[in-house]
Amino acid sequence: SKILLERLGKIKVLNELSPELMADLLHELELKTYVDGEVICRQGDAAEEMFFILSGEVEIIRHVGDELNTLAKLIKYDSFGELGVIQEGPRTADAIARGNVQVYSISRDDFKTLLKEDVTVRDKVMKMAAARLDELSMKTDVEVNEDWHKQTMEFLDKEQVAVTTEEIRSEGETRSHGNASLAIWLGIFID
Repeated sequence: SKILLERLGKIKVLNELSPELMADLLHELELKTYVDGEVICRQGDAAEEMFFILSGEVEIIRHVGDELNTLAKLIKYDSFGELGVIQEGPRTADAIARGNVQVYSISRDDFKTLLKEDVTVRDKVMKMAAARLDELSMKTDVEVNEDWHKQTMEFLDKEQVAVTTEEIRSEGETRSHGNASLAIWLGIFID
């Protein structure tokens, strides 16, 4: 249990959790192991969980038509899967084990409970999601699903965030920078 706490404390999204929430989280995590080349999650599948990497590397690959675009290569203590979990929609990319990989997974429901209970974690996750959304758009040269924007904004509105969806959309219309305005607004009100 002490080793697990030390590992979880190194994960960027979780490293500021209160001791009480970290103790609660321990009971919600599931350890999973993957071998080189194994698919951890597949683009288009339902996003039922988020992942925290304990060892190994994970390559994030998005399919666009017949092309495969590598979006990221994640390492120990990185996390992934938050976009699908937040939007309660399909995975936006494949996650492939590179080498032997160990991850902790947390279910969508448990993760959303964590976001509601800890503002710091919610802020970190929303910053990460905004950055990944922007990166996804830039690296694949495709517009990101507007439903994601709507669902994310609805989730944040429920959490009584000061900036409204209309303000973000209005800002996006006055500038012609694609998803950059959304990422900037998310960053502003998360800070």
